[in-house]
Amino acid sequence: GGFFLGKKGLLFLMSGSNVLILCLSIFLMNSGQSWVAARKYILYGFLRESGVVIGPDSKHYKYLGVGAMIGGPFEDTTGPALNNFIKFVAVFALVTESLYDAEPENTWPYGCACIVISLFLIVAFKFGLTLVLNCISSFLRHRQLRTSGEDQDEEAQEEGEMDQDRAAIERSQTARSQT
Repeated sequence: GGFFLGKKGLLFLMSGSNVLILCLSIFLMNSGQSWVAARKYILYGFLRESGVVIGPDSKHYKYLGVGAMIGGPFEDTTGPALNNFIKFVAVFALVTESLYDAEPENTWPYGCACIVISLFLIVAFKFGLTLVLNCISSFLRHRQLRTSGEDQDEEAQEEGEMDQDRAAIERSQTARSQT
């Protein structure tokens, strides 16, 4: 932001990001509380459908169980996580303040370069992460097939040994019956 807008623009960018973070934190806290409140509403039997009370044994309550798993972390982690983000933005802007001119006539090409590099990194990491995940899943699939093949070989070997034991027992029983 400082390369494109200068020092004054950087200050506006910092204050705008703080306002955005405040709005995001209020949204996350309210949505987390809504999930929890809806779950309690059904738990205590306040939800009715055609005069019938929908309680904790209903599918609605089960669906809200997933919501509670989402809503709980929303309200628990919003404050600390967003507080760290606000600090990061402010410290980064103040530490790199000497890189920016008061007016952005000389520094705007650096801003364009930052945007191009950021977009390249996003694309590279997206495809790189996809490639790494595909390699890991392929490795795990091959390992699972190898272990299942070894298990089948062991089972076949055990069955062969059991067949040999059965044949030996049958031979001994036949030899006893003949004598």
